[in-house]
Amino acid sequence: MIYAFIENHPEHAVARWAAFVEVSTSGYYAWQQEREGRQVRDDAYAAQVQRIFDQSGGTYGADRVAGQLRKEGLRASFKKVKRVMNEHGLFSVHLRYQRILTDSRGARDEDCPNLLRDKPEIRPLRVLSSDITYIPTQEGFAYTCTIRDLRSGVVLAEKTASRMKKELVLDTIRYKRVTEAQKLLRFSHRRAAVVINKLLESAIANARVKEPKVDLNQMYVTYATADEGPQMKRYMPRAHGRAFMIRKQTCHISLEIQTIE
Repeated sequence: MIYAFIENHPEHAVARWAAFVEVSTSGYYAWQQEREGRQVRDDAYAAQVQRIFDQSGGTYGADRVAGQLRKEGLRASFKKVKRVMNEHGLFSVHLRYQRILTDSRGARDEDCPNLLRDKPEIRPLRVLSSDITYIPTQEGFAYTCTIRDLRSGVVLAEKTASRMKKELVLDTIRYKRVTEAQKLLRFSHRRAAVVINKLLESAIANARVKEPKVDLNQMYVTYATADEGPQMKRYMPRAHGRAFMIRKQTCHISLEIQTIE
């Protein structure tokens, strides 16, 4: 860069510039003589960097490209590879893993045929559909869970939340009749609905033990909440004797049903 500055400012002699920036005139003339050969080497080096970057599918950064060059027997430094990649606009792109929060694969399985295909007429409140809609906003996504009747189109339950957690399912069945809550959970594609449905069935079984003649049409879900549970920890081994802690959060679901006449 210093020699290029001297070359771009011919208003003063080379010796005067060299004394001012504390370089030698012989070094400046040697730089001029080797400039063409240096440019050829830089182009070849950039081609090697470009080749490794393309082979990685655009996922290698400067450190991994430099490591691959060393494996091939070439001299490489992180700073030089980083500079070459910046000059040629090579930036690594990593695809983020997106956790699937809804599971509707069972609805497309051979064990779950479409029972409505040959039905000419559907009675009201016999067939329900459930769906979770992702609504983009300026502050992130908002998630709306709706359960509606296919015959009339009436929305039986609706809940909007900022996170796709178990509370989204619990808020949908809260203050609902037990029989209606079972239908809502059965037609929900949320993974948490399976666990909550088992808990609801356990609560119904306990109620029948205490009162054998209980009427489910008069029982309502009066309390449903999910609190923070114990945190499971395990360690993933890393390089140089280090370890990475993996924390798996659990929750404690509370459900209460009562008979309301």
